[in-house]
Amino acid sequence: MLSAAVTEPILAAYGLSATEFRLWQIFTPDIVERRFAAFANESRFVHYTTADSALKIARGGSVWLRNISCMNDFSEAKYGIDRVIGFFGGDEARPLWDLLDRCHAGLGTRSRKHYDDWLHDLRAETYLVCLSEHDKEEDYIGRLPMWRAYGSTTGIALVLNAQAFHNSSVALNTGSYPVCYLNDNAARGKFRGILEAIIKNEELLCAQTENELLAYVQSMLEYFSLCMKHPGFKEEREWRVVHRPVRNPNPRVQPTVEVFRRVPQKVYHLPLRDFPEEGLLGASLPALINRVIIGPTQYPLVVYNAIVAALHEVGVEDAEKKVFVSHIPLRQE
Repeated sequence: MLSAAVTEPILAAYGLSATEFRLWQIFTPDIVERRFAAFANESRFVHYTTADSALKIARGGSVWLRNISCMNDFSEAKYGIDRVIGFFGGDEARPLWDLLDRCHAGLGTRSRKHYDDWLHDLRAETYLVCLSEHDKEEDYIGRLPMWRAYGSTTGIALVLNAQAFHNSSVALNTGSYPVCYLNDNAARGKFRGILEAIIKNEELLCAQTENELLAYVQSMLEYFSLCMKHPGFKEEREWRVVHRPVRNPNPRVQPTVEVFRRVPQKVYHLPLRDFPEEGLLGASLPALINRVIIGPTQYPLVVYNAIVAALHEVGVEDAEKKVFVSHIPLRQE
């Protein structure tokens, strides 16, 4: 349990009341546990990518959000959805829908229809960028499995400060979420635990308005649909910045068609800038960049000089002191 001294600043950062916090604990305990631990531990995040992509991020002042179906795990758009439907579409979840109907007549049916109506959008129109939790012990070498998976012949790890990830701003209509790694049995066990908590807190749930309660149920279903992965990927400790342009459009997040790894695809450009008037701070590159680690490469000095120059161009102070070369003896073909 987090102490009040720790919880209060977290609630303030996310703009949550004590009641809202309790409801998030009930419906999405994974988000609460991981997000609040990251806040309390002052965790940083890291984006592993290629040197080419890192330069495009710096010079373009934005990061690409790519379609969920284009991620490295070919089952990204399917794995969580299948397990959500398998449990919440079956008899075992009947107590949830009955409880919702007791709170507000017809809300159980409305909740299920709402999810079904947006299912195609979840599968086809979800765009994201992947990050990982970053440990202090990785500051100078990075994480070997990530270099292997994402570094190509010249990899870059962009280590990011976390201020922009811990706020309640809707300036860009995106959200940051931790990935949970569950097999079939673990997923069903997780859902049973949430269902038990829901039933135990019926009085609290029924005190919410119909639309408020619907929003919590949908957030739960959509989170596990979009942020559940096979446990074989657990070492990645992934987080996702998610944008759903059909459901939550934002004129600041615009699409273009690009070619990535020889595949033409639509991407959305997430601007790396602050919107202080709407509560989004720490999102500009000078504020975001904590350090940059250059992965195993035959050209460490050349890449170092290029990255330092690019960081200077976008206003990152003391760039020379923020760029490091990983000396993991990994052969990159």
